[in-house]
Amino acid sequence: MGFKENQALKFSTLLNLKNEGSTVYGEINEYHFSLNLIPYGNTQVWQLTMLLDKPLTADAQYNLKKIHKINVQYSALDITPTYQAVAYNIVLNLPMSKEKQVNYFNNLITTLTNTLEKEEIKNIDACGLCGIEKTDEEAEYTVYKGLYIKLHKSCAEAAYEEEKREIEKENANIKRLPISIVLAFIGAVVGIIPSVISMFGFGYLFALLFAICPIASFFGYKLGKAPLRWYATLIAAVCSLVITALVVIGFGALIAQAANATLADAFNDPELGLTGLLAKALLFDGLGILCSLGVISKIRSGKVSR
Repeated sequence: MGFKENQALKFSTLLNLKNEGSTVYGEINEYHFSLNLIPYGNTQVWQLTMLLDKPLTADAQYNLKKIHKINVQYSALDITPTYQAVAYNIVLNLPMSKEKQVNYFNNLITTLTNTLEKEEIKNIDACGLCGIEKTDEEAEYTVYKGLYIKLHKSCAEAAYEEEKREIEKENANIKRLPISIVLAFIGAVVGIIPSVISMFGFGYLFALLFAICPIASFFGYKLGKAPLRWYATLIAAVCSLVITALVVIGFGALIAQAANATLADAFNDPELGLTGLLAKALLFDGLGILCSLGVISKIRSGKVSR
């Protein structure tokens, strides 16, 4: 059992709710909701999610935030071209004490459901995947991708089959990993060119240019069509660091050759400052990798995760 699954089991037991995998779910006052652990700064917090047929009024949202000191966010989900649901996400501001956590949650969910009932807002009543009613099949509540929503069994099975096909397709592309790694190196070479120009042409390293190297390396990896899994980012980072080190070492080799000296002598010469240059280049490259992680994660987002 993983960390999130273990936390979900403990949390569901504490609140007298149910859990499936890493999702805690339940029904109170005929309103269905789910709870999931999400990243929040340097920690993880519980987020309550409900799918409703229309949004709360601005006054109701303000009162909820004021009374319970919560962050309420909602977005419209296009289930079909003519059918929408409102996804409400509420980050729980849980106290430290378990007893207080129970009281906090019970007070919050009671206030929330009473507010929804007063404003005549309901959970979406149709299937969360197709949004239509089927005469031969009734939609039932089930946990699907962290949501406790109504689904037709046939729609859920079709969605899982599609996801399974995507996973199988990615697994089949694992044989392209060597090609992607080679292209990741080539991409890193292309990406380091602006930094090389700054080093040779101006005798100075521009930190911002090093962010190009890992991004170009990742695009090279992506071009090879290997699966875009977590290690794709790691491969791009390693290729970027290796190419950066090789470029600076190559620069030092040219200087050593011109001075009729060894590479070790060139790097040990304090006047040339090659050791410092290498350290600075690797530092800038590391910062470039950190800067480019946001871009890379956006490219990887939406892919089948493991």
